[in-house]
Amino acid sequence: MSAKNSKTVEFSGRSRASVDREAILVSGRDQMQARVDALQGQVREKESWKQKLYAAIAAGRGDWQIRAAGDTAIEIKALTETANGILEGVAEFNKRIEAERAIRPERAKICGQLADLAAARLGQDGQVQEKINALRAALRERGETTARMAELAEQVEFAGDLDSQRGDELAASLPAFLEESEIRTADLLGGPSDVLIRAVARQRVDTGVGESLRHVGIYEPGHPLLLTPQEFAQLSRTDIKHPKAGAFDGQPIYTLAPQRVCSQEQYESDLAEAEAEGVPVGRIWSRQDAERNGVAKQTWEAFTAEQEFKQRVEDIRSRTGRGLEFAIHTAERERRDGRRYV
Repeated sequence: MSAKNSKTVEFSGRSRASVDREAILVSGRDQMQARVDALQGQVREKESWKQKLYAAIAAGRGDWQIRAAGDTAIEIKALTETANGILEGVAEFNKRIEAERAIRPERAKICGQLADLAAARLGQDGQVQEKINALRAALRERGETTARMAELAEQVEFAGDLDSQRGDELAASLPAFLEESEIRTADLLGGPSDVLIRAVARQRVDTGVGESLRHVGIYEPGHPLLLTPQEFAQLSRTDIKHPKAGAFDGQPIYTLAPQRVCSQEQYESDLAEAEAEGVPVGRIWSRQDAERNGVAKQTWEAFTAEQEFKQRVEDIRSRTGRGLEFAIHTAERERRDGRRYV
């Protein structure tokens, strides 16, 4: 692999350590934002209640509405101050997340420099291999000389040590140095750059391969990936089945696993659809997975409903002490009417 080839590899400037660090920041930010959303929801509810109290006061009703309106205003102020305080924490988390992402270009540049050095070292390893080949050839000549010595020694019945093993042992220990270097350099860079497919993670993905300059190995939803055709074929599958216990109408019960990655083109199409509907792209992906899983999901739901019905029949029998026919009839009425009679 030459330095020229290393230039064609794209680096994200991300690592497992930086991914984990950013995930912790995002999780902390999201938890705080969820708390803010809950507080703001309470503020809206109390604002609505306060307006109703004001309307009652304007209509000349009792004094308790005045006291309640005052108390509600105090509660709203306290909730708002708490939410604003937490929002400052959210803003701080956002700054740290943006700072983490802002250094990616510089990190990617450093990754490129590292890749160039790896390629240069591979050239040096080629020189090492040439020397190893020269040493192997010299040892082969030594072995031929030792063989001729052994023939002459046999003619004179010489039984002394001809020092024949050391050369053979050294020759056997010599590695295929350049071949191993090429494999290790390819692993460091993350695979050949001329066959990579642009993809996007639809859910948190652990590719199961070691970290390389190209492959972080862990990706969050929406993050871009560069995959080999084999990797893309495996990670983009939509036919992976998760079996469930039992069967329905003689058929095994299963659900289809969500698709883990999609192509860059599919992502752009899904993103455009999400923007047109005013929803996150994750909503589009969830809908696609649900539609893809429709038949299996319907089968599972039918199986679950049947199991629940049987359990309810047994429950009615144990509660009432009546027979099976009564229990079935009652359970069917409950399912039809949407209420329980026992």
